[in-house]
Amino acid sequence: MRVTISKLLIAIAASALLSSPASSAKPLGATVVDRFGNRHDLSGIKIKDRTELEYYVGVERRTAGFDRIDKLVVDGESGDEERPVKVFLRTGRVDAGRLFTGGHGASTTQDINQGSAGSGARAPTGVSGKTSLGPWLLSLDDVREVRFRHPPGGPVPSEVPVLKAAVVTTHGDLFEVSDLLVGEKQILRYMRDRRKMTLKLAKIDKIQFAEYSAGQEQRRVTITLWSGKMFHGSVDATVARFAGETDRQYARRTGAAVTGKLSAGTFSAGMHEIKLIRFHPAVVEESPSLPASP
Repeated sequence: MRVTISKLLIAIAASALLSSPASSAKPLGATVVDRFGNRHDLSGIKIKDRTELEYYVGVERRTAGFDRIDKLVVDGESGDEERPVKVFLRTGRVDAGRLFTGGHGASTTQDINQGSAGSGARAPTGVSGKTSLGPWLLSLDDVREVRFRHPPGGPVPSEVPVLKAAVVTTHGDLFEVSDLLVGEKQILRYMRDRRKMTLKLAKIDKIQFAEYSAGQEQRRVTITLWSGKMFHGSVDATVARFAGETDRQYARRTGAAVTGKLSAGTFSAGMHEIKLIRFHPAVVEESPSLPASP
């Protein structure tokens, strides 16, 4: 009986390791400089409990995995919920934008020096990792700079291609949109034969939407790939409000399911407002937002 229980515990532990999302991501180290100038060397760094950074450039939401970032510098005043940030990508591009830090809830000087979470810093809103002394956590509001450590000689991830498309709305308006995203990602999520499916937008030639009627929750789509393959499915187009949904979440889901840039301004629309998306061949964005640091 004791042997059987031991084998069962080993099997459970192995299953947990295999199913853990963190086990599939390669952790990185980093040097964190706090607002008092103290340096902290971390392994397995996470920001808001994730291994990618979310920030805004203008009204555009961007994400970058830590493997793509050289360093980030947080400016502005401590206590502000949104702070200016410069994200230095390893390709040489520099994004100047805004970072949500959560404002106060920051640590005292002693807490910062010790990397303590006692003053209210939490992993979902802070920077976490391990030092030689053990687990470490700091409010993002107290961070001044993060320099990531990448394996020497490792490849530098290339820039994500900028997707451009001609978008026709249900009202017959035509828009030429660049940096097009669906659900804030370069991925289309849809249902096919009652199964949840995903497709990279870079593989898609065009998406044709069936006619929309008021109150319709699922909208039929025909997806044509650059390879010539064609798929039929449906996308979520409901405009009904979900229980517990905030005003911002509702507005994003119903009015900004498809977003991008126009020659003057930005583009956003709900899935119920689109008739056709025809993509242009993907290109890599070359112009940096700011000159790279020396």
